[in-house]
Amino acid sequence: MRKGYKLIAMLAALLVCLSPMARDVLVVHAQEPTTYYLKYVESEGEWRFQTGSAWQDNGYHRELYYMQQDIKDGDLLVVDSAGNSLTLDVGVRLSNLTVLNGTAVITTKGIDNCYVTNDAVCVANGDVTNAYLYRNALANFNNNVNYLEVNDDQDIQSEVVVAGTVADFHQVCLYKGLDLHLYNFQANTMHYAKGSLKTEEKYYSATPAEGTATGPAPAPSTPAPEQAPAPAPSAPASDEYDDVPKTGVPMTEAWLLAASLACCLGGYRLRKGK
Repeated sequence: MRKGYKLIAMLAALLVCLSPMARDVLVVHAQEPTTYYLKYVESEGEWRFQTGSAWQDNGYHRELYYMQQDIKDGDLLVVDSAGNSLTLDVGVRLSNLTVLNGTAVITTKGIDNCYVTNDAVCVANGDVTNAYLYRNALANFNNNVNYLEVNDDQDIQSEVVVAGTVADFHQVCLYKGLDLHLYNFQANTMHYAKGSLKTEEKYYSATPAEGTATGPAPAPSTPAPEQAPAPAPSAPASDEYDDVPKTGVPMTEAWLLAASLACCLGGYRLRKGK
């Protein structure tokens, strides 16, 4: 009988010792992407940001310094401030860059989808997977672009220069019935201005190279009014968790189960000792 009591006491002490470990065990989850909306605030005399897909005039906004501390790979950036210029190095790969108004010089580790529209001017540093120009936009891409589309409802007034290569160029103008694809532009040769391709024919091809994927990666065919949504991230394999930011949830259920089993075992040993 006394042995049974000793066993229960030992089990209880063991659970007390392990309980801090139970609180520290985490279930790992990847963080969701964040949308940073940037505007020049006249009353502050500087650029500010809010999180979310639209600017709230009466909402709380902060200095870009704080955004640069928190921004991570896969986040979205919206620049919307007519008549103002912004130069910014984010130091991450963006899933989306949208320049709605004003002039933005953005340095990144790469961009999945870039949208420039409404007379906006964009200079992007970093490879771009898909780039779209609408409504008299002006863009300069200083690295490679996989898919480049100039798309206007009526007369095309947009202009774009690419310092890197362009795998697939697509000109669309529904008003004039234009739908043209050209491929494999050599580095520092792409120049398109106001409906006219300025690149010499010897620097590109009318057909894609064999085995080359053409067209954009999955993305909307028209620009989002405030942001272009990023594709929903797929669930990573277990060995990929070390490559993504993480948040934690205490794994208490497993420890409660372990405690229950320990008590059951102690009770069984106590009855057997009788």
